[in-house]
Amino acid sequence: LTMTPPPPEAALPSPAQPAPAVIPPVQPAPSPTVPSLPAATSPIPVLPPVAAAPGIPAPALPPSGLPAPVSQPPAAGAPLAQPVPFVPSMVSAQTNIDVLLDASGSQGVAFGGKESKFDIQKSALADVVLQLKQTEFPRNIGIRAFGSGKPVDAHDCNDTVQVYPVGTPNLDEIVKVLAPLKAQGESPIAVALDAASKDFPPGQNVDQVIVLIADGTDTCGVDPCKTAKAIHLANPRTIIHVIGFDLSQDDEQKVSCIAANSEGRFYLARNELELRRWLDEAVSSTIPYNLRITTVAGATPIPTTITILKGGTNQTVKTEMSFGTKSLRLPPGSYDVLVEYTGSPELKKPQKIISGVEVLEKTKVEQELNFDLGSMTVSSIDTSGKLVPATYQVMKDGGMIAQIDGKAEAISFFLTPGTYDIVAEQKEMTPEKITLTESVIEVKPGEAVEKTFRFQKGELALKGQTTQNVVIPILFQIFKAEHADQLVASGAADASGGTVSLAPGPYDILFIGQDPAMSANPRTKVAGAIVSAAQTTDITATFEMGVVKLSAVDGQGNLVQAEFVIRDQKTNEELGKYQMPDAKTPVSVPVPPGIYDIVASSTKQVIEPKPSVLISGVEVTATTPVERVAKFVFGTVRLRGRNAKEQPLETKFTIFGGGTDEPVASAPTSADWLTFEIAPGHYDAKAENMSAEEDPKPYITIKDIVVEDGKMVSQEAIFTAGKLKIIGRGPNNKIIPVHFKVYQYGADTELINGDTGDDWQIFDIAPGNYYLEAGYVDPVQSVLLKKWINVKVGENEVLELILRF
Repeated sequence: LTMTPPPPEAALPSPAQPAPAVIPPVQPAPSPTVPSLPAATSPIPVLPPVAAAPGIPAPALPPSGLPAPVSQPPAAGAPLAQPVPFVPSMVSAQTNIDVLLDASGSQGVAFGGKESKFDIQKSALADVVLQLKQTEFPRNIGIRAFGSGKPVDAHDCNDTVQVYPVGTPNLDEIVKVLAPLKAQGESPIAVALDAASKDFPPGQNVDQVIVLIADGTDTCGVDPCKTAKAIHLANPRTIIHVIGFDLSQDDEQKVSCIAANSEGRFYLARNELELRRWLDEAVSSTIPYNLRITTVAGATPIPTTITILKGGTNQTVKTEMSFGTKSLRLPPGSYDVLVEYTGSPELKKPQKIISGVEVLEKTKVEQELNFDLGSMTVSSIDTSGKLVPATYQVMKDGGMIAQIDGKAEAISFFLTPGTYDIVAEQKEMTPEKITLTESVIEVKPGEAVEKTFRFQKGELALKGQTTQNVVIPILFQIFKAEHADQLVASGAADASGGTVSLAPGPYDILFIGQDPAMSANPRTKVAGAIVSAAQTTDITATFEMGVVKLSAVDGQGNLVQAEFVIRDQKTNEELGKYQMPDAKTPVSVPVPPGIYDIVASSTKQVIEPKPSVLISGVEVTATTPVERVAKFVFGTVRLRGRNAKEQPLETKFTIFGGGTDEPVASAPTSADWLTFEIAPGHYDAKAENMSAEEDPKPYITIKDIVVEDGKMVSQEAIFTAGKLKIIGRGPNNKIIPVHFKVYQYGADTELINGDTGDDWQIFDIAPGNYYLEAGYVDPVQSVLLKKWINVKVGENEVLELILRF
């Protein structure tokens, strides 16, 4: 009998580029006109979700554990699904599958810095079997491995074993038999293919598919392409699909011919995601389905959530996860298919919707959805050029549309075309977080963009100088640009300057001049200084300085020595004090340009406050020196204290405005003449005898001292001696305790406050008129008795007072 092989699958999706399709492309027949059929009377129950592949985020699930139904219109702010016309292609299917795993030694190495390639094979197969288990129609699966029995140095070219017979898949059993397998031996691909062709159970009119996974060619000297051709000739319903996983370009032709010689397909899997997609497609290509959806971005499969809606409604029929290709069996009817790119990093996931999908019972159709996205690859390196982990925020129109937690590797992802800014923040624990920004990144459909963020500090070289080009020491404070509350660094540098290491970005710098010759501490600010990675930026702060020359004269124009206090008129901040070295030498003070008030004080006097004059509104510029002369218009008052015997007394003088209690000047206690330079006018002076033993000290007031410009007036405070003896007596001349106070006559100034005792109380008091207030508590009557007595004390008089009650 001559057996006619089945026609190749029509319009199969092209494998990921650059892998060429082994079977020449066949133009699909025109799609038949499908009549509109009524929807199924009852929807197919929603099935449990499929576990996402490693690296693919699983869709968010409601508390029930089932995919969230799409029973309501999209919420406000949700992305609108892009409508896509239904343009189906016809496909065919198979039923019995034997998966041939590559367990050779090369599969044991780590792939992409993660688990081994063989572990990835086993994980991908388990996920595909899980998908099979969750469908409502049967598919038979068998598993065979080669290279798992003995290490490579045993050179066992018959090392192949059937680990799971072709039959109904049981995920738990499959995981159990796969677990102990190790990748360690040779690659007897030809022998393994021949053994796999005999794994299928007997049957008629059953299509049989061997799915071979390999990362290289046969290592036992047998041509597997010839073996594949012989298997297909012996049974034309047996085809071989080949998945070249991490296959070198040299081995691609040697392996792809296995599929070409058996009317199968060759898939090139360059990464884990592609392996999962092609394995799922190779296994699903022979199962009974009537709708298959393939989702790609360019030529790369992307993970999606496929929601089947009853045609023209929001009623959910089924929700499925897809790794790139998903085969579905639906009751005949009309549907809308909503496809969401769940693997997108964007907060609002890209969506497409196919409306008017007509499904028949036995007609198998497929459609490819190409999400027109651009590719973005980002990475971060440190100062040494080593890859470091970072967090990336993708910004659009001032808002964040995606956040990616990146490891120490290049991260690739797809984005909706548009213009973006990306903010990268270093994840490593450092004293300060470094944030870098790449702005106006244009992402175009089908194009790839790469950005490398260099987390490398730059340097600011700081120096200070005056407008006269004189370099000076500085203090500096560095802030985040336009954020005066975010201090980043501070320090000092001598006249030669200094450097500061900072994260790249803009900064504002406050400079404070520290030259000892300029105690005014001039300030200046440099805004928006840019620090670039691995570069040094020179910043020289120029302090604009002017000079004010100060001297002083008296009312007759004679030079006098003075001290000057300079204050900023606007802020009242004191810039410093400057003293003339002598009466003939003016003092020159460098100050920043501005308007100042200057207080000049005479330095030759010991009185406080020192005689002073105000020079207001002195404007200083950086171009022309300013000269000011303080004119002290004063008269001189000489004061001394003595007693009646012409003996000097230690006396303290305070000068008041005439007829007021407002002090004008005072001087330390002295027995010598004290000189006061004060403005012309009328004054009073209070002289306190600091030699007296009593407290408060005796004092004399000198009234109406007239001071004239350039003239001197002398006054003496003469303290004459007197004593006051006090005792208290009651009935029968009995000594009693009496409390008393002595006041200056005609004033409320209290001079003496005391109590009488068992003997006379003696007090020194200046001659004069006084009055005395006395009080006694009668213990018998329990009453307070009081009396007032006028007292006059003469020069050198001892006055005895008996306070009788």
